[in-house]
Amino acid sequence: QSAVRGATLIPPLLGAKGLRNYFLALQSNNEARGTGGFFGSFGVITADDGRIDVRQLGPRSKLDDQQYDELPLDFGPDFAALYGDDPARWAGANLSPHYPYAAQLWLKMWQDRTGERLDGAVTTDPVALSYLLEATGPVTLPDGRVISAENVVSFTENEIYFLIPDDDAARDAYLQV
Repeated sequence: QSAVRGATLIPPLLGAKGLRNYFLALQSNNEARGTGGFFGSFGVITADDGRIDVRQLGPRSKLDDQQYDELPLDFGPDFAALYGDDPARWAGANLSPHYPYAAQLWLKMWQDRTGERLDGAVTTDPVALSYLLEATGPVTLPDGRVISAENVVSFTENEIYFLIPDDDAARDAYLQV
């Protein structure tokens, strides 16, 4: 049943019936959040006829000027009692472990910011990226550093802080490469 469901759902998600656009939240496992990790970077990815492209990447800090006085979506009084207005900020949108809430918040906040309505939201983290690099092979960054399945987690969650210790903006820029 899972294979049938996948075979039915995956082609349209990958743009078999036309261009699809998704919000990408890059999470870091070094700080826990409801959906898995701290949301530190974002992107917009496109899927068209099976080809996936990264249209935009940036640090979440570029979105932080957008804040709401109250939640941009109403998930009911229980949600509000648990999380208050923290999810009304980009960094707090994924506090709840209920992924659909985080995705809806990211999509609503993106649309309010840009006017663009995206088709969905996806997240990844360094561990998932290590699996992808295992399949595709390592990448070489402009400074010659090789990032592979074996070192991507330790680099993004630890070593980057030693490489660029006191400059969040420079660290964010380096990780966008």
